[in-house]
Amino acid sequence: MNIAKQVCAVVLMGLMASTATVAEENPENQWYIGAGLGISELEPDANGTIYSVEDSRDSGYLLYLGYDLFDNISIEGHYTDLGEAVMSPTGKIDYKIFGLGGLYYFYDDEEDHKDLSAFLKAGLGVMKNSSDLKFERQNDGHIFFGAGLEYAFDNGFALRTELDLYDEDAQLLSVSLLKRFGGNERKTIIKDDDQDGVINSNDQCPETARGVMVNTNGCEPDGDQDGVIDRVDQCLPTPMGARVDTSGCELDGDRDGVVDSKDQCPATPRGAQVDIAGCELDGDQDGVVDSQDQCPDSEPFVRVDSKGCALDSDKDGILNSHDKCPDSEPFVRVDSKGCVMAQVIVLKGVLFETGSAQLKEDSKAMLHPVAETLKRYPEMVVEVAGYTDSRGSKRNNEQLSARRANSVVSYLMSMGVNGENMIARGYGPVDPVADNATAVGRAENRRVELHILKR
Repeated sequence: MNIAKQVCAVVLMGLMASTATVAEENPENQWYIGAGLGISELEPDANGTIYSVEDSRDSGYLLYLGYDLFDNISIEGHYTDLGEAVMSPTGKIDYKIFGLGGLYYFYDDEEDHKDLSAFLKAGLGVMKNSSDLKFERQNDGHIFFGAGLEYAFDNGFALRTELDLYDEDAQLLSVSLLKRFGGNERKTIIKDDDQDGVINSNDQCPETARGVMVNTNGCEPDGDQDGVIDRVDQCLPTPMGARVDTSGCELDGDRDGVVDSKDQCPATPRGAQVDIAGCELDGDQDGVVDSQDQCPDSEPFVRVDSKGCALDSDKDGILNSHDKCPDSEPFVRVDSKGCVMAQVIVLKGVLFETGSAQLKEDSKAMLHPVAETLKRYPEMVVEVAGYTDSRGSKRNNEQLSARRANSVVSYLMSMGVNGENMIARGYGPVDPVADNATAVGRAENRRVELHILKR
C-alpha cells in the first residue's frame, strides 16, 4: 500500500512539473544590420578663437552591424556621418565617427526582440574631423551613450529611433531600419508558477492558490464583478457597480438596514426608523421627519416651519408673513403676494429699449415675482402676449411685439420657469387699451400681458 502511494505521488509530481514548465523550439535571430537617417547637433569648442558657431544643426546618417549575444544584450559597431557645423567667419567642420558598443534591451514580455522594446547603449568611439579652418582636436577617442525604442516585426525587420551622445559637441537623433538574420534554435521556457493551467505570460493573477478554479486569465471567478471572488463572496449576486465590503455584501453606511445603492437618505441617525428608501418616516408628509416634528398631525403638503407646524392660515401657499391678502379663499390660485390671480395680467413696468426687444434693466426686476409665481404652479400654462402702439407698419409691429414677448419668455426661463409652460405671441397694435392719438395712450398700448391658459 505504501509503495502504491509513493508511485502515485511520483506520477502527480511529474504531471505538476509538466504543467508548470513547457519548452518549445523557436528560431533565434542573432546577426543584424541597419541604416538610418537623422538630425545632428554639433557644437565645436570655439572658445579663445575668432570663430563662432553659425549653424549647429545638420542632417546625418548611420550604418551599423550588430550581434545579439543574449536575450537582452547585444554588441554593435557603427559608422556615423554627422554632417557639418557652419562656422563664422566662413568655414565648416565635418564629423565622422567609428564606434563599438553594447546595448541592453528592456521587454514587456518574455519574448526578446518582439514588438516594442526599449534599450540603453554605451561604448567607445573614434571621431574624425576635417575642415577648411585651422583647428586643433584635443582627443579622437570618446565614450558615447545612447537610448531609444525599437519595434520588431515577425519577419526579422525592426524600426528603431534613438538619441546618441558621442561627445560634448556632437549628438544625433535618428530613425533607422534594421534586419535580423536567423541563428541557432533556442528553447523558450513557458512557465506556470501557480500551476493553474495558465502560463505566466497570460496569467493576470499569477499567485492564485493551488487547486482553485480559474478563468482564461488565470484569475478566480467573480460572477457579480464586485471585486470579491465567488469563493469568499457571501452575497451573490450583488448589482453591477455596487460598492461592497470584504465579504462581497453591499455597504450600509448608516446601518439602517437599507444598502447604500438603494438608500435615498444615506446619513440617517443611528436607530431611526426608516422606510424602504432608507429615509426617516414622515407620517404627515410635511417634509419634517417624525423624530423632529412637533406638529405630527398637520395636514399633508401644508407649508410648515422647521418644527413641522403650518404658517399659512388661508392655505394659499403664501406664508402669513408675506401674505398681502391673508383672507383669500383656501386653495385658490394666488400671485406672489398671496392675492387671487386675474385671468389676464398686465406686466406693468416691463419696458424695452426704443424700437428694440432688449429689456431695460429696471424691467428685469419687475419679472422676478412673476417668475416665482409661475414656478410655484408648475402645471400652469400661460401666453406671454406682446403689444405695440399703432405707429409704423402692422407687419413690423407684429414682428417687434413677438420679439419682445420672446425676450420676456427667455428671461423667465433664465429664472427657472419651465419653458414648455409658456407661449410667446406678438399681436402688434391690435386690442389697444388706450387712445393711440396721445403719447400717454400709446405708452399704455406698448405692453406685455400674461394670459392664463390653464390654471
